[in-house]
Amino acid sequence: MRTILLVLISVVLISSCNNEDKNNQILTANETKELLDQNLRKQIVSFKEPLLIDTLNSVFLIPVNQKFLDKTENVADDGVLRLRSSKKSYRNYSSFNNIALYFDKTGNVIQILNERFLINEIDYSCIDNDIIITFSGINEDTNKDKKLNYEDIETFFIYSVNQDKLLKVTEKEMSFISYKFIPETKNLILIFGHDRDANGEFDKKNEPTYVYRFDFDKEELKPVIDSVKMNEIQKNLDGKN
Repeated sequence: MRTILLVLISVVLISSCNNEDKNNQILTANETKELLDQNLRKQIVSFKEPLLIDTLNSVFLIPVNQKFLDKTENVADDGVLRLRSSKKSYRNYSSFNNIALYFDKTGNVIQILNERFLINEIDYSCIDNDIIITFSGINEDTNKDKKLNYEDIETFFIYSVNQDKLLKVTEKEMSFISYKFIPETKNLILIFGHDRDANGEFDKKNEPTYVYRFDFDKEELKPVIDSVKMNEIQKNLDGKN
């Protein structure tokens, strides 16, 4: 009896994990094109709990995530879903596909992204009387496994609410890993993983990571360790000094 109970619990846990993983990814561009050609959809938009990010101006951040449908459904002619009325961050809840900002004083709503992205984490910070939203995302099946998930190359974004300015911070064959703000500024120190074998994914066990500095005003990304210093450090490791 105990063995049967343990098996049942295991089945439930595996099922829950599978469902969670399924909703933590979005369809690839090829999959959505095939569905749209048939006027069908397989995922629907869902909204998480709004987060008040500006108390003075009553601005709310609303993460947009997605749910897989049990079966495909027809897309309405106008493409609109039927709705029924009735340093702080969003972490580890689920994956998102967009971010909406709601300005309560005006009733205005804007979406930050105009492209399809899979977003894992959303943070915001108050810097120089501005609300800065940071997040990372994926929009290309870089490893060609027909899945859009966190094994693909990841891009970093920074958005200024006051300036309505979205910046994409990326480098060729580099996958975003982490970041820190330089104190009292909107500038950043970032860690990127180098997809050295160019297979479309970053192998954290065997591929190197590098440190970059991003200048927000100049919109400029530069390595902290330049190529000359990098060669010196590598020669030291190789025993050539």
